[in-house]
Amino acid sequence: MEVSAWSCSTITRVGQPYPHKIKLYLRKKEAVLSDCVIALCCGTSKEARNLQALLLQNWNLLKREYVGTCAKYITVEALRIFVGSLGVGVEMDKSVNGKH
Repeated sequence: MEVSAWSCSTITRVGQPYPHKIKLYLRKKEAVLSDCVIALCCGTSKEARNLQALLLQNWNLLKREYVGTCAKYITVEALRIFVGSLGVGVEMDKSVNGKH
């Protein structure tokens, strides 16, 4: 997935979940993400920082959303519901899952 927004929090979709893997992307340059990463794009860098802080504050709840017996993973839908439960509005990008 290509990310052209400049203010995003990124989170591991597949792999061992750790809080230090919740990162910010605050550059004015497009990036191509691995399928193993989900970008949560925001309107401003302040919103992206606030979202990152909110995810970290709720890490113990978030890590429970990761499932799987081998490689842990979180679905886009599970993350959407989780972020929504924290009071953050979520809009799905039409380019998710190859749909443009």
